[in-house]
Amino acid sequence: MRLTLPLAAALLVPAVAHASGGGMSANWGGQGASAPGRVYTYVTLPTERGTLVAAVQRWSGEIDRWRHFSGRYGVPQVGYDGSMTGLSADGRVLVLTEIPRTFPIRRTRLLIMNPTRFHRIERFSFPGWYSVTAISPHGRYVYLQRYTAPSRDPSRSEVVVFDRGNPGAPEAISAPASGLPTARATDGRWAYTLNQGDASWVQALDTVTQRVRRFEVPRLRGNDLVRLRLNGNRLRVGKTVTLTVPGA
Repeated sequence: MRLTLPLAAALLVPAVAHASGGGMSANWGGQGASAPGRVYTYVTLPTERGTLVAAVQRWSGEIDRWRHFSGRYGVPQVGYDGSMTGLSADGRVLVLTEIPRTFPIRRTRLLIMNPTRFHRIERFSFPGWYSVTAISPHGRYVYLQRYTAPSRDPSRSEVVVFDRGNPGAPEAISAPASGLPTARATDGRWAYTLNQGDASWVQALDTVTQRVRRFEVPRLRGNDLVRLRLNGNRLRVGKTVTLTVPGA
């Protein structure tokens, strides 16, 4: 099967954050949801009747398969550098979130899919504004940022975990903090997010044990937009800072 030229080109358009001034949301296009060592990245696009999700080969850019479904869903964006999440490390669970129409978001909806055939597994809905920040390696735990004061301070959030094996309200596993998530790196288990504001720090999240650690980043101005590069347990923050972090 082949995609038309306009559709294939649209898959390459970088995603940008829908929300302004803080909280993240899902997006269409961009780099999509991928995991270290996995062949495919999963990208969504809007259609007249809903959403198209496509499996794109990461190295060649070829479209392997796609499916259309109803509703406005996108791949969760986790950083202003365009980084995204949503695929478990084992490649068996894909998490999409509803594209918001208004801000602040009043209700968050998750769509859980099998990425092999794009079959729907589950749907979940929570009151309030959440954004997906990481997935556990086998897809049982979905980690989210819950925005605690979306009208007053949309950059203030706490990390919560939702257990698909024992559905209930997401449980907080970190204290609230304010900061813009500007970049992200992951090894498939640990997820590292650079937050910038009055201070700069890296949030390290162990998606297996639900442990959250914070690493302060000195000598980094709040308006510096930098990237993260992970090499084993060495995390390069921009060009000037290297942190020793837990991980592979």
